[in-house]
Amino acid sequence: MKLSKIKTLCAAVGIACGTIAAPSAQAITFTNTPYIGFIDIDIFGFDSGTTGYAPTGFDPFGPAAQSGVSCSTVAGCDGVAGSPAVSGIGSEDTWGVIRVNRIQDIAANDLWVASATEQLYGMFYGFADKVVEWSTSNGGGVFNFKTWSTGGTVKLWEHGAVISDFGDVLGGSAGPLNRTAADGYLGNGTTQLNNGTPWLVLTAAPGQSEYAGTTLESGFSSTNASGSSDFYADVSGGTAASLFYDAQPDENGVNRDFYIRNVNTLSGRGTWTVRADTASSSAAAIPEPGSMALVGLGLMGLAGLRRRKQQA
Repeated sequence: MKLSKIKTLCAAVGIACGTIAAPSAQAITFTNTPYIGFIDIDIFGFDSGTTGYAPTGFDPFGPAAQSGVSCSTVAGCDGVAGSPAVSGIGSEDTWGVIRVNRIQDIAANDLWVASATEQLYGMFYGFADKVVEWSTSNGGGVFNFKTWSTGGTVKLWEHGAVISDFGDVLGGSAGPLNRTAADGYLGNGTTQLNNGTPWLVLTAAPGQSEYAGTTLESGFSSTNASGSSDFYADVSGGTAASLFYDAQPDENGVNRDFYIRNVNTLSGRGTWTVRADTASSSAAAIPEPGSMALVGLGLMGLAGLRRRKQQA
């Protein structure tokens, strides 16, 4: 799937709009405050994802329209995955790196733009596929997959300089192989994205109703990288954590801080599964009274940049 422009209106998803009030002591500074409404977050990033799931139960001599379930446990999905995520840890099926280019209001006015001295870089990681469903289309020649994952974390860090050649693999052996820990990655081969206390930490919430305990729902095709993903998330840490609180009920009726939905159709570069050259997400949160809030830091898909490239 690709991360592309998605502008989700309040009425469409039932999210309470948020406010950016007077600037506080945050290092990241915003313009056009106070502001009430939704935020678009434009990002660039790369995703490493598991591909090549086996369509368990498919009958090559059967009807054109078929469907089935490839796996229904994390361990079972590990067993039918043809190409595990490069540099994935354990049963992890989705992780990646991101850079925030700009943050805008719903009218496309800039509230924050990355500069030579202000940058937000991050990682999403820890999504493990638990359920994989498949169906056929195009006369049985294409397999369409839907996955439901457990776990998942997004972290953003402030940087005072541009990390050149971020995440790229042009002419070298960078890409997923530059991962150094679950939340560690060497941008340009020398600079850690994780440079200390995060600016914001989001924990994916078990908000999907189809399968209990699942966080990320994704869809993709066996023939290209198109697809979509969505998940709910709660703020769980970072220097900006106190600026947010519950705003959006998930599919099970539990209030969450963020709802994140993305659509991906860009292929990866090098050994990355998917990239997003110019992508955006939108969501909303209600800031605490009298504080400055970056409403709706709905980054990802992270899976966020959630994947996929052509299946094996």
